[in-house]
Amino acid sequence: FEKQSDWGGLWNYTWRTGVDSHGDPVHGSMYRYLWSNGPKECREFADYSFDEHFGGPIPSFPPREVLYDYIAGRAKKSNVRQFIQ
Repeated sequence: FEKQSDWGGLWNYTWRTGVDSHGDPVHGSMYRYLWSNGPKECREFADYSFDEHFGGPIPSFPPREVLYDYIAGRAKKSNVRQFIQ
């Protein structure tokens, strides 16, 4: 289950504060310019590489928006969004 209004879990950044449209507190785990403190090689899906997604190599420690884009690409490729509530 996804608590935020959009999916993406921990990597889903939002600038909003207070409560959402359902009256639940807005929870932002990330900040806008966060960079990963763990190498992408430890976060890579076995069946979907960073190289495949981006069409070439990227740095080992990417920024938050790059990781979010990669996760979104994997979800789109495997069609899992239909199962996220």
